Amino acid sequence: MKFKNNLCTVCISVKDSFSFDDPQNKRYDVILDPLNYSNEDYIKVFEINVYLFNKQKKLALISRWGEPTDDIAALDGSILTLLQNNAFLQIDVMKGRVINVKPTDIFGCVFSLNKFGDDYIVYGEMEIARFDSKLNKLWSFSGIDIFFSPTGKTAFEMTKDTIKLYDFNDTFYEIDYNGKEIRLLFSSNEQ
Repeated sequence: MKFKNNLCTVCISVKDSFSFDDPQNKRYDVILDPLNYSNEDYIKVFEINVYLFNKQKKLALISRWGEPTDDIAALDGSILTLLQNNAFLQIDVMKGRVINVKPTDIFGCVFSLNKFGDDYIVYGEMEIARFDSKLNKLWSFSGIDIFFSPTGKTAFEMTKDTIKLYDFNDTFYEIDYNGKEIRLLFSSNEQ
């Protein structure tokens, strides 16, 4: 993942293994472990390279193995917001420190974090939710089954005016950005 604004460029890559005892960890300027993992946990590391105008910082964010690695971050100014272990993490990339950890209060797994104006839309297994810039939940929407399509349809799509969803039963939902259902179409085998 790569993000760029007028303050910095942030590049995130994932390393599938990490040990706190590894001498190669000296390559990181800062190691961030806000959820207090240990070597006994199945962990990986998000390498966060921050490019400023005249220097570079290399941060290591420790994460649980098995967490999503794509579409889970957004950059606002110097604040990098990520989804990890069903929690929001906010990192001030200029200072190299975690400034906020807040549970999402989302039921089930979380698949992606998407910017919508100043707010965030979170695509979860069981619900779609909108959070404001302070990470307060504004609304959530759940369907009949999990938001995943076994038939290969796009299970989550943000358009200009609506969010389109398919669930495991091939039921189609369309909601607006206030969380209100606009359209519901059951699959032919449910009618």
